[in-house]
Amino acid sequence: MKNFIFVLLGFAIMGLMVSCEKDQEALPASQETLIQYIAQAGDVDMLAPEDVPTQIHNFIEENFHPYQIEMAFHARGLGYEMMLENGLCIFFDNNGGHLNHDGIHNDWSNSHRGDYHCMMGDTLDVDMIPELVQTFIADNYPDLTIRYFVLKPSGKLCVELGDDLILMFGTGGELLTECQAFSNGMGNGGAHHRHNHKFGTSSGGQCDSTMVQTGGNPGHPMHPGNQGNVMGHGYGDGGIGPCWGGTSIPLTDLPADITNYLDLNYPDVELLFAMQNFNGYYMLRLEDCVRLVFDENGVLLFDSGN
Repeated sequence: MKNFIFVLLGFAIMGLMVSCEKDQEALPASQETLIQYIAQAGDVDMLAPEDVPTQIHNFIEENFHPYQIEMAFHARGLGYEMMLENGLCIFFDNNGGHLNHDGIHNDWSNSHRGDYHCMMGDTLDVDMIPELVQTFIADNYPDLTIRYFVLKPSGKLCVELGDDLILMFGTGGELLTECQAFSNGMGNGGAHHRHNHKFGTSSGGQCDSTMVQTGGNPGHPMHPGNQGNVMGHGYGDGGIGPCWGGTSIPLTDLPADITNYLDLNYPDVELLFAMQNFNGYYMLRLEDCVRLVFDENGVLLFDSGN
């Protein structure tokens, strides 16, 4: 009887080994084909900032600055897909190694499906634009009107002008770049790999239940309103975990300097939502559409209410 059991165990182990070998063989040798598999994968996990391999962070910082990670996915058994602030998608293998395209085209031809681009963020009133930014636009683009103003999860500020030009500014009001935009998912070389994953359909994949209901053109509908305000205006389920822009966190996880700032400047205002994004910054949503951004040490970078 014991021998029979050992034989069965042996067959089971052999079956597992063969299964693993087949799984490994299923990965294509062509990096271009593997990218296609990742882009179209249905079994994906949305990642929190701390779950993205360090070498992926480093690669993006070295090659795509000033754009940062805005959403991260892991296609189990295949690799990683990082969506940057302008909708660009960069692919990596399971070890965090960058995947190229076998010389077919470059990374700038990868874009997220739909209208995800630099103006994806929290749309705020134009009069909330910092004075330095307003002055820069008036001096350099005197004939153009400001159409929309968006606060990104990274704390960056994006402004769309009347000729569809999008400018990205740093938290200090300095111009970073004229934003590389994508129209309907099309990149410089055409949408070779249009991202096939959505934000998520439950609180496990999003920070707030209002944040993904952004209508046909995220970031563009006029404020107020839930469309175009990725962090919403309340009424969400406040799910804690990985989401668009980073990961949502409870009030108790905020640095003391942030809670002290709230106690001093907004003592009677309710904190509706808090998120830590991929560069470590904190983005907060208060009542009355107030948005706050702090750096990783709790230093204030942006306050739409003051």
